[in-house]
Amino acid sequence: SDVSSEGKYFFNFNINQHHLEVIDLDKLELVGIVPFDKEGPNGTGSRVGKIQSIGKDSLYFSSQFEHEIFDLDGKKLKSHTTKNVAFTENGFGENEALPMPVMWSKNTDRIFGLGRNWMDAETSFIGIDFSQKTFQRLELPAFDIMKDFHYTMEQPKVWFGPEYFTSIVGEQILLSIAVAHPVYSYKISSGELVLHQVPPLLTAGEKSTKPPKQVSGREENREVDRMLKEQINFLHPIWDELNKRFYRFSYKEVFSSSLEEINVERKAKVYLTVLDENFSILSEQEIPSLDFIPSKAFSKEGNIWVPANIQDELGFVRLSFMQ
Repeated sequence: SDVSSEGKYFFNFNINQHHLEVIDLDKLELVGIVPFDKEGPNGTGSRVGKIQSIGKDSLYFSSQFEHEIFDLDGKKLKSHTTKNVAFTENGFGENEALPMPVMWSKNTDRIFGLGRNWMDAETSFIGIDFSQKTFQRLELPAFDIMKDFHYTMEQPKVWFGPEYFTSIVGEQILLSIAVAHPVYSYKISSGELVLHQVPPLLTAGEKSTKPPKQVSGREENREVDRMLKEQINFLHPIWDELNKRFYRFSYKEVFSSSLEEINVERKAKVYLTVLDENFSILSEQEIPSLDFIPSKAFSKEGNIWVPANIQDELGFVRLSFMQ
């Protein structure tokens, strides 16, 4: 899902029905359902990884190899691929992917994101210019902590690793990870990569208890997964254009006393950090009234909107700030 650039519409791609749901945020109404093709000249492919609003009437769809622009009627406007592409220098390594990239709306031949190699837990910043066939790679040493939280399950064979996030604010790419507080920003115009150290005072600044390098199966993994989620988890900074500041949620997931009970609603103790344009902390506080993980939160007219399941319907919890 994503929000339109002017904050009027919330776009949700229903992966089960393979259609786009358009919600008017001012009216709080579902105003359109647009079917998308999986195959053919306007096909998205069977698997959509991420959508991003890149203008008034267009969306960027990304999957493992395909990077395409569609209009709001489901028509494909532009298509790029990284599959079997020879770049002028560098390029993807073996077992490396770019699963959650963003596209620059001013030049839709350029995408940016975190390259991940799940086999050896390597992470780096990647920028691609499809028109020039150039491939840029920058190291991210502050994200090396992710290696400590990468582990495998023996049966069935599965690789696990922490979440990571990418977004674009104006001409600035933001990169963050779930296991620790650092944030990187990349300025498209200058090519400058800046590390922002934003350790919170209210909570720990990173996870401290690490998983084993391997678990035997699902039962052992359930315990490890719970242990990791009960520690601090950081979400991605949200930009507030009206007030020129960032909001960043963090949380500790709250489980029942029984390991057998599945945490369907994913209850959590939630914290909010407010930061200025330079990522200096302005305030921190716990948000007791928000007791679930605020995934996909966004800012609209100076408030924070959090998508929520309300009686099996899409709704929004809105947080406002006292002046």
